[in-house]
Order: sequence, then structure tokens, then C-alpha cells
Amino acid sequence: MSYAASTPPKPASAPPHTTLQRSVRGAASSGAPARVIPRFHFPKGRPPPGHQQDHALHKVQSAFATFPNSQVPRDSFKHIVKACECPLYWKMPLFLATQQNLHAPVDGHKFIDFWRE
Repeated sequence: MSYAASTPPKPASAPPHTTLQRSVRGAASSGAPARVIPRFHFPKGRPPPGHQQDHALHKVQSAFATFPNSQVPRDSFKHIVKACECPLYWKMPLFLATQQNLHAPVDGHKFIDFWRE
């Protein structure tokens, strides 16, 4: 009696990997109109609605406008963080993300560009 390992036969075509692929392939082959599958995975979190982003950006711009030349020193940066509706402990990370020198003020235009990213 031989106990040699035998390899299982390979299928003629590989099965689809997911049910999503099966349903999309099935719809495409049947001639049915393709359905648009809405995006449901956002690696950085679901983006806020456009009007909410515009409102937040306007608040940040008006906060910078209260300072001369839109330059905010580190000790007054809490007003900008408050306008961003972020917790106060984000003051230093946000400051350092836009300004590497601790003694130089943050430029409003640079911060707005950073905030839009």
C-alpha cells in the first residue's frame, strides 16, 4: 500500500475571491447595468461635509486676521487652536507642524495651506 502524498487536482479556473467580486462579475456578464458601489472605507476617517470645512476654514482665517500681518506668536496660538475646534493639548503639535522654530510666529497663510491638506 502506497502512502505517497498526492496533490489535489487544480481547478480549471480560480474561484472569485469575494462575494463583491462575484456580484460585480455576474452583473457584467449578464448584461445588467453596473451598479456603483459607494465608498465605505476612509483610512483617515470620513471627511466632513464641504460646507462644514468652509465654515471651519473661515473661522481659522478670521482668527489669524486679528493678529498683525497674520503672524501669531506661540503664546497666543491657543486662539488659533480654539478656532480649529481642536483640544488645547493640540496647541504644540499644530504649532510645530507649521513652524519649526519655537520663537518665530506662525504665518497665517502657511497654516491655512497646512489645514487644507
